[in-house]
Amino acid sequence: MRTDKETILGLLGLARRAGAVIDGQKRVLDAVRTRRAQLVMIAVDAGDNGRKKLMDKAASYGIQVVCFGTKAEIGRAIGRDTSGAVAVVEPGFAREVVARLGEFHGGGAFDEVESVRVREADEHVEQGDFDHPQPARRARRESHERDGR
Repeated sequence: MRTDKETILGLLGLARRAGAVIDGQKRVLDAVRTRRAQLVMIAVDAGDNGRKKLMDKAASYGIQVVCFGTKAEIGRAIGRDTSGAVAVVEPGFAREVVARLGEFHGGGAFDEVESVRVREADEHVEQGDFDHPQPARRARRESHERDGR
C-alpha cells in the first residue's frame, strides 16, 4: 500500500507525464511571471535564496506555494536526479495536490506542520520570511516628514 507522501509524489509524476509540470528555478519563475503556474512546489531542502525568490515572486502574482519533500524525492517523482522547485500549470492537478497534502497532514492544519507549508495567494509577504511578515512598505508617492510636505 502506498503512503500518502508516495501518493502525492506519484500525482506529481503523473502531472509531469501529462505536461502539466515545469521544473527548474528559472523556468518556474518564468511560469509565475507569465501567470501559467497554478501552484509552486518547493523542496524543503532547497536553498534559502532560491526559496525566498520563488516565494516572493509567487506571492506577488497571487500563486499558491507549497514546501514539500526533498529535492531528491521531487526529482525522482518527475524523472530527474534532483529538483528544488516545480510549478504545476494545470488547475486540476494543482487542486488535487493541495487536497492530497491536506489529507497527508490532517486536513486544514497541514500548513502548521514544518515539513509542509502552504502559503495562500493572499498572504503576500513584502520582505522577510513567511513566519514573520513585515509591514507593507509605503507607496513611493507618499510624502515623508523629512520632505517637509
